[in-house]
Amino acid sequence: MSKKRSKAARETAQTIVVVGYGEAFGEPDIAYVSLGVESIDPDVAEAFRATSNAMNSVIASLHALRIAPSDIRTTSVNVHQRALPRPTNDAPFVYEHVVSNSVQVTVRDTEQLSDVLTTAVRHGANQIESVRHAVADPSALAAQARALAVADAHRRATELASGLNVKVGRALQVIEGTGIEEPLRNPRIAFELSAKFDAPMPVSAGELSISARVKIVFAIEPADSVS
Repeated sequence: MSKKRSKAARETAQTIVVVGYGEAFGEPDIAYVSLGVESIDPDVAEAFRATSNAMNSVIASLHALRIAPSDIRTTSVNVHQRALPRPTNDAPFVYEHVVSNSVQVTVRDTEQLSDVLTTAVRHGANQIESVRHAVADPSALAAQARALAVADAHRRATELASGLNVKVGRALQVIEGTGIEEPLRNPRIAFELSAKFDAPMPVSAGELSISARVKIVFAIEPADSVS
């Protein structure tokens, strides 16, 4: 074995590898709403026209709430045909056409979220697919979570070292992973356009957490060595 390889083997043997976890909490200050319009008609042109008109009305109503055009993004437009159930096996197939249009709306004032949902539905939206809260700039929370994860890793390494009668030395390698937990994810909701919505939709932002995970390789030293 070469001297270089032998030295690397000794260094690997004289380490403690730990994983630390940290989590920081904050209030969401932005929301993303996925909503849409779906129309069904035997005539594809009629279904297309109904969906287009309803979505135009929804978008105009959101503009009236001062949602910027750049904060309304089309995410899907879908047209498909489906066969209706036949009364008997010899009956001819009858088809209907389904046309849908979905958008994602960025709501920068979360106090306005209930108004956005209620207004969109009143003006023709008949699908709400999701409501997602977030932090517009998560960097401060992420930094806090990382610091907590590093402290946790060092604590774990110190505990292990104490049991082995050695001391924790310098960090030789750090591998980081960070994730965001979303507090609210609503199931898809569909309803009839004729429904009346006289009450505002309650929406709770809750608390959002950002988690961090770090894997750290620490050198270990004899317990009686001088730092």
